Amino acid sequence: MKSPIHRLLLALLAACFGVAAVRASVVQADLTALARANSALVGLTSAGSLQRSTDGGSSFTTTRAAGSTALLNVVAAADVVIAVGDAGLVVRSANGGQTWTEATSPAFTGALHDAAANGTFWVAVGRSNLNVTALWSDNGGTSWTSATVPALAGTLRGVTYDASAGRWTAVGTDGIFGARILTSTDGKTWVAVTPPVGTASLTDVAANGQGSLLAVGEGGALLTSGNGGLTFSTDANSGLVNEDLNVVVFSPTAGWIAGGDSLVQVGYTAVGGAVIAQAPVPGGGDIVAVALDASGAALLAGNFADYQTISFAAWQAENFAGGELQDPNISGPAAVASADGLPNLLKYALGLPAKTPVASGLPGVAVSETHYVYTYTRPAERPDLTYVVEVSTGFAEWSAITPEFVSAQGTTETWRAIYPLSSSGQAFFRLRVQRGTADR
Repeated sequence: MKSPIHRLLLALLAACFGVAAVRASVVQADLTALARANSALVGLTSAGSLQRSTDGGSSFTTTRAAGSTALLNVVAAADVVIAVGDAGLVVRSANGGQTWTEATSPAFTGALHDAAANGTFWVAVGRSNLNVTALWSDNGGTSWTSATVPALAGTLRGVTYDASAGRWTAVGTDGIFGARILTSTDGKTWVAVTPPVGTASLTDVAANGQGSLLAVGEGGALLTSGNGGLTFSTDANSGLVNEDLNVVVFSPTAGWIAGGDSLVQVGYTAVGGAVIAQAPVPGGGDIVAVALDASGAALLAGNFADYQTISFAAWQAENFAGGELQDPNISGPAAVASADGLPNLLKYALGLPAKTPVASGLPGVAVSETHYVYTYTRPAERPDLTYVVEVSTGFAEWSAITPEFVSAQGTTETWRAIYPLSSSGQAFFRLRVQRGTADR
């Protein structure tokens, strides 16, 4: 199953606190859950099959077909992958999602919705009959035992472990419109935590490993805890968006990243608070899963049925018509369609109109006391391009400089390349655009 991965900007900037911008990738596959097992990605499709990718999400291969009992989520810790679902079903992979076996677990009327690990100890949470439930495993998810939980109506939808606090936290709904929060020090015996008054149903929770937690939920609900989940308070930005938030993860490089309906994202840091963004991409859909790559950057998955691929061919179709599209001297990548002398591929790369001469929006160079700073702006979505900045002191030889991401505003990103002042007193810069997978 091919599922091209497209770059998606999460403009999560907290201007007052200097929170770094966070960018993410959209895995354009019909996935309802996504996890990273070391170098592989493991996804759960809406049809119920488990799939694996070894190329960062560009393609997925089915490794377990859908069964008669539905799976609802997939979670990984190193190479151990756990998928949970209806009737207490747990399936396990010990090799990063390549092969699967069914774990031994209690069967019940209800479903498991999430799982989390602390080493080889695992916890899974959900609903049994009409009440919240939890299971635990002390052998890496091979076999599971029912935990002792309060007799409370509802469903637990998310669970996390905070290493600093040595505490598990599970969140969910009371089955009506309110929240449920449970905590445990051993994953085997749980007690209820009283949520703030008026808290809507919660969908997920993530810990930073240092005692701070963020829980998210319906109607943009945001709850925070600074004591490992013993107590929670409503964040000042809770309800800033009306959309339901479906999932949250903690990135060591970016803080908390949450995804929700209508491609809403929330970035959150302990010092910067929450900043809301909506994905500047064509189409729409709901973010239902967020995983992290090896660098801590987010990978988003969901029901992106209307998500549209951006390409040079699509740009050509927008800027040329009829016979122009058939003539490479007019619409081809090297052709020049206006008096500014810029080839079509460069205009596509910079987000400029093909036939209108432009004098602004072009790259420029500034000089500081010690460096040249070459800056350019570009659309966030150009998945089929690679941008290379090159410098020369005399046109004879050109050297590549790695550009760095600076900021984002709406659908436009600003990038720059820095080069030391030349001893010759001059330097020439150029932006070279190549068609192919972008190295971003």
